Amino acid sequence: MYVKAAQPRTPLLLLADQDKALQDVAMSTSVTWMSGAGDYGYSLLCRYRSARNYYLLGILSGGRYNIGRYRNGVLTSLTRGIQSSGQIDDRTNDVVARCVGDNPTTLTLEVNGRTIASARDPSGLEGGNVGLRVGSGESTVTLRFEDFVLKYL
Repeated sequence: MYVKAAQPRTPLLLLADQDKALQDVAMSTSVTWMSGAGDYGYSLLCRYRSARNYYLLGILSGGRYNIGRYRNGVLTSLTRGIQSSGQIDDRTNDVVARCVGDNPTTLTLEVNGRTIASARDPSGLEGGNVGLRVGSGESTVTLRFEDFVLKYL
């Protein structure tokens, strides 16, 4: 699946067509930068309840990552940083995101077979949808997502 975020500073969200709130999940996919902005980001979303309440586990260009929570429309970073070992590639990455538990919720981000970060939210979101988020502050960016797998844990 190719995803093109066409407007700078306006992330594109794609949600699964789910009828029920999902609890403990793991998502995996291979992501490749195809064209556009060199400064970009993509995230796997879990526990999506609304545009104001969900978790994101994201990869940013330059070897950066972020695990965050939107609560009442406010983004709080639970952990973030730069992977200096070169584990995160600017072109292609195999990404696994896990969302487990609800009080607390444990969020784990794995890139290219190695755990990059883990965070705990003591007052976790109970359940919700899953999806993708793609964007750039610069300009248009196009990414390819392949072999997306959703597992119920």
